[in-house]
Amino acid sequence: MDELGALIERYAAGDEAERAALRERFKGDPAHLSVGWHTAGELRARLIHLCLRDQGDDTRDELMALHALCERAKVLGIDPRPYVREAAAMAGDVDHYGMGSLKSLLARAAYT
Repeated sequence: MDELGALIERYAAGDEAERAALRERFKGDPAHLSVGWHTAGELRARLIHLCLRDQGDDTRDELMALHALCERAKVLGIDPRPYVREAAAMAGDVDHYGMGSLKSLLARAAYT
């Protein structure tokens, strides 16, 4: 497992204090997951990666990434809602840019 994959697993297994520390550590890190994915597990990893980025530099970009993930999941026959709900439970609750926290954005997306 690569370093980013290990961080994603650590984030998923951690408590809120560890997740907050990982979000802070990950700020500004341009690391990305490989292009192309095909499984529910890979969708889950990408959603957790979204949580690690915690809105990155622009909430709009993160929203577009979220919508693209959900649309690809649907094309692959994967219902993204349970994975988005799981990610929402792990996401940060700070509104960085006046558009809502990632937790609230994911929670809304989980029901669309």
